[in-house]
Amino acid sequence: MKTIERRDFIKKSLLGSSLLMINPMDVFAAGHINTGQLPVYCQEFTWITFLEREGKTWFKTLGEATKNPSIASLSGMEVLMEMTEGYPIGTFKKLNKNKIDVASMFVSLTVHIESVAQKQVGEMLKVGAKLKQSGIDVMVVSPEAKEEDLVPHKTDAELKIQSKALDVLGAGLSKIGIRMLYHNHDTEMENDAKEFNHVLAHTKPENLGLCLDADWVYKGTGSLSALYGLVDEHAKRIEELHLRQTQNGIWTETFGEGDIDYSKIADMLLKHNQRPALFLEQAADDETPHTMDAIKAIGISIDNVRDIFSDFNKQ
Repeated sequence: MKTIERRDFIKKSLLGSSLLMINPMDVFAAGHINTGQLPVYCQEFTWITFLEREGKTWFKTLGEATKNPSIASLSGMEVLMEMTEGYPIGTFKKLNKNKIDVASMFVSLTVHIESVAQKQVGEMLKVGAKLKQSGIDVMVVSPEAKEEDLVPHKTDAELKIQSKALDVLGAGLSKIGIRMLYHNHDTEMENDAKEFNHVLAHTKPENLGLCLDADWVYKGTGSLSALYGLVDEHAKRIEELHLRQTQNGIWTETFGEGDIDYSKIADMLLKHNQRPALFLEQAADDETPHTMDAIKAIGISIDNVRDIFSDFNKQ
């Protein structure tokens, strides 16, 4: 399967501590009207992949999309920021025009190289200040992989630099009221999850929460038992879930039943009294079935998220 990671796709297609004392869902839900419906959010990556395969530009379709009741019920969107493109103010304006709130921002950082890490930490503290001014309280960070190197896994020295940089950045963002979450792809889960484990072991929970991408965990470890074990072990640190499903390793057209048992993940999290914010990130690539249009597929996925995680809405 030729799976397209978000960080690759964006490059090709797109051109504090006090927060730990409350439920993660409350961090995102602050400022939203409580309708009694389980809050569900969406990642920009979903819109990009589904609309591109129909030859459409995603943000030009938002007006039509929000006529779908399920899509209109979204509590907000997680926007993408490319370091080379800078602060995505244009995306914010397009979402605002369509009355869609920005819930958080996702950014890929290079923090395993000392000189680059120091520069990017400084830049992201400035970005955090802008986010706070816009009323956004959450930043999701994904450390870049060593994609151009012959040896894909980071050395012990590089991991030490990376974890320190993430801890420093998370602490700095916390001081200005931004909660930082660590996001994984598959590479971090390879090599017995050495990179993933290093980050969690060498950063303070008050500085860095976890945005868990179960699909990438499964692909990186090749093991569902490893995925479920990780959820159980780190449940208290999981504050956001990126939700994407596969059938036999291929991204499905809608989020629902498939290789990963998300009902089991929901039950495990509730066992730890943890209700992370739910972000649909179902995505389409060249092997994903194409039996319906993007708006219908995304709408069905939103409904299925609410069904699978319905117990999150119970006291």
